[in-house]
Amino acid sequence: RCSPDDNFGFFQDRSDGEGVVFRSYVLQLLLSYHHELVVEQLTEHLTHVLILIQPEEEFHLRLIILHCFEDACLVELTRMDPERRWHQALDWLSTNLPQPLPPAVSAGSNSVTPAFVSSLIGQLRRLATWRIGLALLANRIIASGSVASALGSADFLQRLADKHQAWPRIYLLRCLCRRLGVSAGLAALRRDPTGLGVVFAAELRSLEGRCQEPELLLCLSPAYRKLRDAFWTGYLSGKPEFSAAMKKIKLNKSDGHLIALATAAGVYKARHIESDCSNQNLANAVELMAEHMSKRAKEIYEQRLQPILDASWNGAHSLACLALHMAYTLAIKCDTEDILVKLFVAMATDDVSAYYLPCMPHDQLHELYRAVRKQKGVEGDNPTVYFCPNGHPYYIGNCGRPMELATCPDCSAPIGGSQHNSAAGNNPLLARDDQSPRGFVDLNSTGQAQSVRNLTPVAVALTRMLLSLASLAGRPEAANADSMRQHFQRDSARFCQASGHSSEDACLAIHLALGALAEAHSRPGQLQLATQDQRRETENLLRDRILAAVIEKLAERLQTANRQLADVQVSNTSSLVSLVHETSRVDSEQPEQAAVWRYRQVVTVEHAAQRLRELSGAATDEFALVREFFDLEPVLRHIRSLPILAWLAADLVAVHSGNLSFAEAESTSATIDSLRTRRNGRWTEAVKVFQVVWNDLRDRLSYAKYKDSGRLALDKAGVECTGSWPVAALLPSRRQWGRCIVALMQLLADTQNRLLELANLGPEIAEPVDLGAVGEGEGESGLTQSAVITYDSERDLLPLLLGNAAYSLRVGEGGRLEYNFTGLQTQLADRCLRGRRRIVGHPRLIIYKEEFNVKELLDRLRRCVPGQSERLDLGLEQDLLNGLGSDLATVTGLVEDTLLTVIKFLCVMQPESPASLELSRFSAEVLRMPSTSSADFGAANGLPDCLRAARVTDARALWLRLDRLRWQLLLNAGMLEHCLPDACRGERQLPIASPDSPLPSGMSGRRDLLSERLHQLLALDLRSETALSDYPLCELGDISDEYVGVFDRFDKRLLCRHAGLLWVWLNRND
Repeated sequence: RCSPDDNFGFFQDRSDGEGVVFRSYVLQLLLSYHHELVVEQLTEHLTHVLILIQPEEEFHLRLIILHCFEDACLVELTRMDPERRWHQALDWLSTNLPQPLPPAVSAGSNSVTPAFVSSLIGQLRRLATWRIGLALLANRIIASGSVASALGSADFLQRLADKHQAWPRIYLLRCLCRRLGVSAGLAALRRDPTGLGVVFAAELRSLEGRCQEPELLLCLSPAYRKLRDAFWTGYLSGKPEFSAAMKKIKLNKSDGHLIALATAAGVYKARHIESDCSNQNLANAVELMAEHMSKRAKEIYEQRLQPILDASWNGAHSLACLALHMAYTLAIKCDTEDILVKLFVAMATDDVSAYYLPCMPHDQLHELYRAVRKQKGVEGDNPTVYFCPNGHPYYIGNCGRPMELATCPDCSAPIGGSQHNSAAGNNPLLARDDQSPRGFVDLNSTGQAQSVRNLTPVAVALTRMLLSLASLAGRPEAANADSMRQHFQRDSARFCQASGHSSEDACLAIHLALGALAEAHSRPGQLQLATQDQRRETENLLRDRILAAVIEKLAERLQTANRQLADVQVSNTSSLVSLVHETSRVDSEQPEQAAVWRYRQVVTVEHAAQRLRELSGAATDEFALVREFFDLEPVLRHIRSLPILAWLAADLVAVHSGNLSFAEAESTSATIDSLRTRRNGRWTEAVKVFQVVWNDLRDRLSYAKYKDSGRLALDKAGVECTGSWPVAALLPSRRQWGRCIVALMQLLADTQNRLLELANLGPEIAEPVDLGAVGEGEGESGLTQSAVITYDSERDLLPLLLGNAAYSLRVGEGGRLEYNFTGLQTQLADRCLRGRRRIVGHPRLIIYKEEFNVKELLDRLRRCVPGQSERLDLGLEQDLLNGLGSDLATVTGLVEDTLLTVIKFLCVMQPESPASLELSRFSAEVLRMPSTSSADFGAANGLPDCLRAARVTDARALWLRLDRLRWQLLLNAGMLEHCLPDACRGERQLPIASPDSPLPSGMSGRRDLLSERLHQLLALDLRSETALSDYPLCELGDISDEYVGVFDRFDKRLLCRHAGLLWVWLNRND
């Protein structure tokens, strides 16, 4: 509800983040939900509202609606692939150019009609699509190098070059210069004469013979700008006008020597940038400025700045101006005995090859050695660093000598050893001197931004630029000058990469840092860089005294400095700069049109992450949860898929374990596409999920973790998953293909655990869930959706970002955006993490046929633990069926993991009183397996409650009965053929006259015994003795006592390889 006296506070520029931003997001969501209906209701609403508010408020309201349309279109584009996104932008740009908006109406006007409002909304929608299209065009031009390459057509260029369509052209220029920087943006115009050169022909003609680069020193201070103007007055007009200009300048004591810097900057620009330089006028201007210099200012100019002016900079104008600023700053601070000034003076004048300079790489192996040695505790401890055969370091604690074998997480080579003897090729690091490089060296060979010790990537790049700049300022013609220039360029690129700003902004940040150095209170002391600890102290001093003043709110500081540059109206280049920064004459003459073509920084995850990186190291540690959310955001999107992947892996293991060979699993015929017709279509969707998640995260995968063998390298990392991948990629194992799904599941689980740890929810975190656990119900994973993070950037992170963001509608402040990271961190924990569970354990691994010989194991059990029951008693049988029912995954886990583990230990330990010892007690007390219900059953768990009555003497019969139950469940699911021995898989029909009733007369009452013995034949004997496949069933009693009298009356034509058909017939007709 509004009245004529209301100021329409909903849309005021609020600094607390609760005004325009969040309300505009609500409207954006509505537009995404039902665009046309919302537009219709918005039209009705505005028809009533516009007559109640003042023109200025309507002006802001138009901007907000424009931004909402723009954001809604951006959300639509994010759902498209890059090429389709570009074609959509071209479609938008192919429409008619937007017409100027009508003037805002006065409150109470009767000209506000539904037709007027509908037309206004239509124009705002078209403006929004054009703004996005032009922004994408700017990105495309930057990537391809020219408009022709980006568009492939000249029609659009001709329309954009129309003199009556200045604002779209201006907006394109703003987008280019925001991405590249003003000077680089103007250079892009010149490099593309047939494209951008056509669009900006008038602007380029006005630049002929003019300076193209903005003078970054103009942001230094008002006094500098006045002295600079006075220099050019003396250069262009002579002494009288110069004297008059100097009389108007009142310099503070701290600005007394600034005239030397203004003179040097003017000389450099006249010599190297201006195309038509008069040497006589220049000499006169320098002489006039010298008359007003103090003795100290003359020394600074002649001794510190003149060598830089005489040096050759090969067109690197910004670098030369930075060198002048650095030399000037060191000159005015050299008497303070400040430690940091001494650091830069040493770079400028001394040999620093023996120093541990800040932000240089260090010997990480030495750091590891020192850290390990510090762990020495009680007497006898000797923690030791070792190398694997391929040179990867690891360490052994306690006595420092190996007692167990493992695998190297980097290369899978054997590491460790046994009985205090190292494995072959493993060597200890008995001592390690610090081999950190001294002097100024490159950070890395990749050119990637990175943190160093306690400094963020932005701080590291900025410090390294300052150090190389000091060297150039002190010795511009030294032998290492070219090398230092290359270092500066590489670190400038690292700054751009880490901060998201242009190279021009990187130079501007250096000017700001030098200003902070000049204004900082002095801290006298000796410069000490002989040890690593002294280097760390110096880095902390740099961070606290200089870097923090620049990096915190870096975007805001850069924007303020850029606006100062734009306010200086001296040449056509400055006019273009003011046009980019929205302070030009045309902006002031057409404020309403200018407003809708202002540049606006959109709230995005990438932008918020860059702003977080600009904070100091302590602040980023404080917001560690937010930082991890940003860094792991691509992984977060897929954690919701973890239950599906866990079910898929468990189900495939349940079907194929013990029944599939290596060769079959990795053959070209057994592909993941071949699974899509199985399991009633459930595998189809799960396989699709695996492919999507793998392909999105493949570059983040490097190893798989296992319970008893540590981390194993993943050689499939980075490889695209296609339907031709073998099914082995979905079957968890230690083999290369089997590591794929293990690594993927563990990446998702580790990400969730990491975020829960940082959220520090304390006792509110629910009990952990096992990654290999499966719950009740066929195919239902114990790792449910309620246990994992269900994250969507559009519905989870973006609303919270908008709710904790503040931006301005003021002129020229569209790139200014602030975030409340404290509130964001609290809300992320509440919205996304509360109620989620830590994920522990490992997925159950498949046992391939080559690894599996149960017959030999069960025969050994009979020998080691005599008295094994032939069959389970009826009470235990009933408990088993009631407790496990149709839970295929739990039955599979018992058969292939838990019960086999118990049987193996029984064979080794041979308990003294097997008849009276409960099997569950043996597993809990001897093997330390926890007792558990089937709903929480996992690979690391013991026997479920329904088997508490089982005794050690039931172990063999229990395994056979559970495996038979598993076969019955697989038969019901239509997947039994995977379990049958190879010899039985090709049989389709019994070779007898009446296959519909293959049992001899009088055998109907022995169905259960026949099913039991047929299963034993299939699961044990035929797997270990394939020669039995052609042996008649009726003669099996002659081979084994277990089959005496069972199959004697069967038709001689029924062979052992027909046992599978007989077992299926019995169980289907039971």
